[in-house]
Formats: sequence, C-alpha cells, structure tokens
Amino acid sequence: MLMEDVATIDERGYVRLTGRKSEFIIRGGKNISAAAVEDAVGTHPGIALVAAVPVPDDVFGERVGVFVVGRQGAAPTLEELVTHLDGAGFSKESFPEHLFVVDDLPRASGGKVAKSLLREEAARRAP
Repeated sequence: MLMEDVATIDERGYVRLTGRKSEFIIRGGKNISAAAVEDAVGTHPGIALVAAVPVPDDVFGERVGVFVVGRQGAAPTLEELVTHLDGAGFSKESFPEHLFVVDDLPRASGGKVAKSLLREEAARRAP
C-alpha cells in the first residue's frame, strides 16, 4: 500500500482500499470523495461524462468543482444540477459549487482522465 492510499480495516483485519488521498476534495476540513461526487452527478440525464476536482478557495480551502460533457451538446446549469442532486438525496455538503461545461475531458496516457490538468484549469477558471 502506498502512503497516498486511503484504506479501512474491518473487524476481521482485512484491509480494503477505498481511494487515494489525491482523490478527495477537502472543503472546510471535510473529506469529500471525488468519485462519489462523480457517481451522483453522472445520474443526471443531461450529463454524458463528469470529473470532480477541487477548486481553490480562500475561505474553505477547496470547493467542489465538476467538469461535465453534456449529452447531445447540452448540459444542465449548476442550479439544475443541484436541484437534481437534492431530489436524489445526495449530501448537500458535497454539492458541486462550480460547473465547467467542456466538449471533452482530457486524457492521460492509458486513457484515464487527466485530473491534474483539470485541477489547473479549475484554478484558472474559478472566480
């Protein structure tokens, strides 16, 4: 296990890897799973692809930002997305506060989403 891995140990002593430290958004001291945000946002029928990243913030340290690719060229507004997540019972603490609509998500070698590029882009684009 690498030092950046996040894990739990059950009552039988089994270790379960649950994520990586870099995959959490730390908003006001609360760890928010980027994967959980992506799973929830991905349930919106107007979203084809999503990647959640931290957006730097002077007050909370980081806020939740999502890059989305809309279906058939259209994506929901941030307000529409929050309404959808609220109706689905998603935790308000994890609601995205920044929405960036893009044509596609950048990929690293191997085909994974290049989140480091998205973090940089979010820092540039956020107000």
